[in-house]
Amino acid sequence: MARKILAGVIFVIVVLVLGMVLWALLANVIYVSTRSHSIFPVSPEAVSPIASLWISGNPPKIEAKDLGELSKDYGKINISKSNSYINGDNQDDEYLYLIANIHNKEPIKLSGMILHSLISNQMAMIPKGTETFVLGQINIEKDIYLKPGEVAILHSGKSPAGVSFKTNICSGYLNYLWKDKSLQFSTAWCPRPELIIPNTVENIKKYGDACMDAVKELSRCEYFLDTNPYYKKVSEPCRKTLSKEMTYNACVRRYKNSEKFHYPGAVWHIFLNREGKLWKKRYEVIRLMDQDGKTVGAVSF
Repeated sequence: MARKILAGVIFVIVVLVLGMVLWALLANVIYVSTRSHSIFPVSPEAVSPIASLWISGNPPKIEAKDLGELSKDYGKINISKSNSYINGDNQDDEYLYLIANIHNKEPIKLSGMILHSLISNQMAMIPKGTETFVLGQINIEKDIYLKPGEVAILHSGKSPAGVSFKTNICSGYLNYLWKDKSLQFSTAWCPRPELIIPNTVENIKKYGDACMDAVKELSRCEYFLDTNPYYKKVSEPCRKTLSKEMTYNACVRRYKNSEKFHYPGAVWHIFLNREGKLWKKRYEVIRLMDQDGKTVGAVSF
């Protein structure tokens, strides 16, 4: 009896071990099959999570002679595209990713770098941008630097903000203003409404019970508009405060000096300001060149 039990235990262990090995092999095959054809290898842990947006296919092969002279920054930035890219019908739906290797020792200057199609010879220069975008004012543009592990999304079209910019904890407010655009932002990092009017004895006396209810029901980065069911129920002081403070610019004003203003995973949205599409949907090779015309990286699809 003991032998049968021992044999059963050994059998279960063997099955589990074989299953784990098979899963590891399968996971590796899936990962490799979904990689785009990047000109240099980048380990999964060397780039940000957004690097998982690779596509498969039969991309053109790139030879060393196609690249010309290599930059000192060669291998420090990976250029890629996502599955949704191939569905774009115009310049507003066309974009690429630049991902800085997490092991880079210093930020890499993007402004002035050039994207060049080896097939069509189309070219586009990466512009300057503003790190802290503010609505309704002239934003000072400076050179864009990509820090280790950071991501830049290169849009072929024009910016709804008028400039290239980096996302921040207030960017979710822009979803309402740009709801007719394909550009949308996560609200996960938006400050909680309770931080504007905390549920304190003083505030209950000042703003009233209905105001506390309204604040509790508001979502992160939600404007307090007259369409809100609580808009006419709250006191005038509450309505004025929420209408004024539950906005993008007010959020930026409050948190722009915070260490977490540009939250972990914040990305640059860079706009090339083209009237039409730049790249082919397939059988395309795009090279990224530094400010001296030397190759930093390339991608084919």
